[in-house]
Amino acid sequence: MPVADCHTHLLPGLDDGAQSEEEARELLGLAAASGTKILFLTPHYLPGHFQAGPQEVQAAVAAWQETASDLDLELVAGQEAYLDPGLPEAVRDGRVLPLGRDRSFLLVELPMDHLPSWADDTLFQLQLKGITPVLAHPERCAGVIKRPEWLEGAVSRGLLVQLNGPSLTGAHGPQVEKVAKSFLRHGLVHFLGSDAHSRHRPPVLRPAVEAVVSLAGTEAARRIAWENPMALLSGHAIASAATEAAATAPRRPFRHFFPWNR
Repeated sequence: MPVADCHTHLLPGLDDGAQSEEEARELLGLAAASGTKILFLTPHYLPGHFQAGPQEVQAAVAAWQETASDLDLELVAGQEAYLDPGLPEAVRDGRVLPLGRDRSFLLVELPMDHLPSWADDTLFQLQLKGITPVLAHPERCAGVIKRPEWLEGAVSRGLLVQLNGPSLTGAHGPQVEKVAKSFLRHGLVHFLGSDAHSRHRPPVLRPAVEAVVSLAGTEAARRIAWENPMALLSGHAIASAATEAAATAPRRPFRHFFPWNR
């Protein structure tokens, strides 16, 4: 099946990803060789550290499209925005680049070590502005690992989830792998991303797609790896397995779902 990689850092000079044009070209080749057809190029937006504006990101993506086309790759411009209380205003003022044809989705990175008390309100403020937050790799966030029920609540409120492919294959350690697989099994995942930064963190998702097939089935893999990204690009509604089953599935305590949190 074709694959869309929804989270990468391959644009040299914009963040902590690819450090040269040579490395970026090599990483694009690795993505194509692994079967990826669409690459979302999502440099960090982190005030005080990485603040490339939408026009700069779009120009950088356009500059690489000819190279990508020769590899049968389509490039999509966006950003991974760090969650802070000022993010809704940054979106309003056009300082950060959302995803999708109508720019109504935004890849949002949670703090890695905790869930701030203002997180829910800030995410809701984005929704009020017509932006659907796509949570980047929550399986790697300590606050979500400690409170997995928070993620279910976030999905029920219309937020979407991007899982890192390497999390499923053990690259981030056994606990993150266990968490990622549990989120996947219980329908809390909408997209896959490699979160590629370098030759050591390459844009290769095929092993993760195979893991999704093994854990959740071929239809789930097709939805997460391809159909949902296509829906995002066209502005269509995206439903998770958890959302679709909510009306009929009996409510069970999260300790049943997530045994590491007992």
